[in-house]
Amino acid sequence: MDTLLEKVKANLILEHSADDALLQGYITAAVSYAESYQHIQEGYYTENAMPATTEQAVIML
Repeated sequence: MDTLLEKVKANLILEHSADDALLQGYITAAVSYAESYQHIQEGYYTENAMPATTEQAVIML
């Protein structure tokens, strides 16, 4: 999920790392929401590839 952090930061036009821990928490929550919304098991995306549409939704969340 490190690449998600970089993509979120790019989306926010954010270059510093002062808020990385906060953003990572938001990413974790967004991924959990996506898994719940899609009715798939918790942690599914830690072991499986995330579709591009889901990834974009997580970035936007």
